[in-house]
Amino acid sequence: MSHKPNILIVEDNPGDARLISEILNEADISHQLYLAKDGEMALQMLRRKGEYSDFPIADLILLDMNLPKKDGKEVIDDIKQHDRLNNIRLNDIPIID
Repeated sequence: MSHKPNILIVEDNPGDARLISEILNEADISHQLYLAKDGEMALQMLRRKGEYSDFPIADLILLDMNLPKKDGKEVIDDIKQHDRLNNIRLNDIPIID
C-alpha cells in the first residue's frame, strides 16, 4: 500500500480552501487534506504543538501569502529555520533562498 500524501492548505478564505479541496478530489489524487486558517495555526500544526501533537508530517503545503497573524513569508522563513520542516515542499517547489 502506498503512502497517501498529507497536504496542508494554509488559507484564510473558506471559499478558496474549498475550491482547492474540490480540485484535488476531482483530479482523483489520493491524499489526506488538512486546513490551517492562518500562519500561526499552520506553524503550530507543523511543529506539533499543543492540540496538534499528533499532526502528521506534511508532504506538501499550499500556502496563501496574505494571511492573518503570520503571513506566508513569515511561515516560509520559520520553516526554513527548522531542520525537520525545511524539506517539506511548498506549492510543489522546494523552499530555497
